[in-house]
Amino acid sequence: MKGVSVCGTIRGHTNGGFVDYSEKGDIELLPAIQAYHNSDSLANILSMSDLTRYYRVFADSKYSASFFVFISNDCILEFKKLGNGLYGFDVDKDNKLTTVHTHSSFHHLFFTTVRANRTYFSNREVEGAEQARIL
Repeated sequence: MKGVSVCGTIRGHTNGGFVDYSEKGDIELLPAIQAYHNSDSLANILSMSDLTRYYRVFADSKYSASFFVFISNDCILEFKKLGNGLYGFDVDKDNKLTTVHTHSSFHHLFFTTVRANRTYFSNREVEGAEQARIL
């Protein structure tokens, strides 16, 4: 977390008690918003209001206990529901998705990028496909 500064205190309640957050800072993965920060806590707190103001957020609780934040066309973050009812994103793991499939009865969304698909092929195979496309 960068650019940490003092802010109005908020209190987060958990099954282990409460934690006060009196600092806010910039988040590398979500540059449009800031998170509440406490150096003694394991997690930072994000505002869902800020997330939905600056990013596209998708959730369908009928099919998944997660919500997805669309950072760009080729980067989607999956926030998974934790045992305590909160949602979390572990920055130490590779939780970035390149494909999201929704099970809505109204529509289906299949999202894949060329960059993500290239990781399944060698450089020689990608170059061969490029040459075939040009021909």
